[in-house]
Amino acid sequence: MWVSTRLGEMRESALQKRVDVLEDADRRIEAVEYCVRGCLGMAHVSGVATGLGCFCPDHVHRSVHVTVKQVPEFTISGTLADFL
Repeated sequence: MWVSTRLGEMRESALQKRVDVLEDADRRIEAVEYCVRGCLGMAHVSGVATGLGCFCPDHVHRSVHVTVKQVPEFTISGTLADFL
């Protein structure tokens, strides 16, 4: 599989992959991050960013996907003129 990175297209096998998932009754959030394989950045262990906008100098891709499980129910009352 190929991954679009800031260095261009790279094979997934050449990268370290990290997946974080947060899920509750309303939504599922999945974050996928890739770094160059062999990266020794302590940020991967500590979770503390080592630079602005990235966790290490070898960080090449980050994507986040949100799935809404339940749409909140609400009703709108009034006429169109009330909203204009």
